[in-house]
Amino acid sequence: MMFARRPSLAATVATAALSLGLVAGTAGTAHAAYDPNHPPYSADPNRATGLTVYDAATGAAVTSGSTDTTLDHYYFVASTDFAPNHTKAAVSGFLAEAGKAPGAWSGEALGPATTYPVSGAPAPVSSATTETAKGDSQLTFGALAGSYPNNAASTSDYYQLYQVRIHTTFPTPQSDSYASADLQIDPVAKTWKVAVAQTPTDVKPTISLATDKINVGQSATMSLHGTPGDTVTLYNETAPATTFKIQTTHTLDPYGNWVASVSPRVNTKYYASTAAGDSATVQVSVRPALALRGRVSGRTVAFTGQVVPGHVLTIRLFQVSKGRLTLLATVRTNASGAWSYTRRFASAGPVQFISQSVSDSTSLAGQSNRLSVTLT
Repeated sequence: MMFARRPSLAATVATAALSLGLVAGTAGTAHAAYDPNHPPYSADPNRATGLTVYDAATGAAVTSGSTDTTLDHYYFVASTDFAPNHTKAAVSGFLAEAGKAPGAWSGEALGPATTYPVSGAPAPVSSATTETAKGDSQLTFGALAGSYPNNAASTSDYYQLYQVRIHTTFPTPQSDSYASADLQIDPVAKTWKVAVAQTPTDVKPTISLATDKINVGQSATMSLHGTPGDTVTLYNETAPATTFKIQTTHTLDPYGNWVASVSPRVNTKYYASTAAGDSATVQVSVRPALALRGRVSGRTVAFTGQVVPGHVLTIRLFQVSKGRLTLLATVRTNASGAWSYTRRFASAGPVQFISQSVSDSTSLAGQSNRLSVTLT
């Protein structure tokens, strides 16, 4: 009989388990070495013990298999007895979800209630006095992954991560405690495996930006990923320079991550380097700050402006009228970013102006404050 999915199972089982921890990634992406003491999700006091998967025909312990194998081929046996007064148990599966407590993960039943000890099972399952459950004949780990796709990025600590649990079902109410283990389910390769200690793959670092455009004075968040424990060196090339120099060094955390904050004042390129190689180059582009002032004498306005950071730039001065811009002049700043321009106007009355910088290799285009004056 096909068991209906149980989206509320997480609530009825109570809070989820702290299981074996983070699994390592595949396809050439570095993930943390499996560490049962530092899983990527929060700890859960309801996780009573671990569990072992056994072949239902031979009694051999199983740590991996095909996602197409129906779950009646497996017994799931708790490592220790966490509900001594109970006699029936069932197995369920959950998707590990970043940003959620384990008790809020989505999951479903993977088998019917099983009375244990199971006298008809092969040894050592038949002699097990701890909670034991058998999977369903029409369900697979592939179906679990299909019902609850793991959409975590390949660099995420939650990539391909699921959890299998044994909870008691009789007598009711069921125990709040349960046994659990983490699985890595790969729907493309059609394989599953119990998470075990693994050595991370040594790969080149990657670098990404939360935003690649900032205003001067702001910061950009930079995420770096590589082999856990590697020393990473961050290089920068600040326009108009054409050579890279070392900005800082850092040791990647146990998951191979480092989040850095950079605050360039002009366009700056970055790349990261470890013993495994160099990352691609990324650029943070910077919008300068522009100030516009004016001193009025009759119908003559002496304009002055300042660009921060100070450097040589092309500036365009505009008159603003009814939402339209009319170009008045194009000037160049000096090396300190200052400029000036004087103009006499034909008509009296209120008038507004703004200035804009032209983008170049050093910075993005910027715009000043609006200057309002009255000509007499």
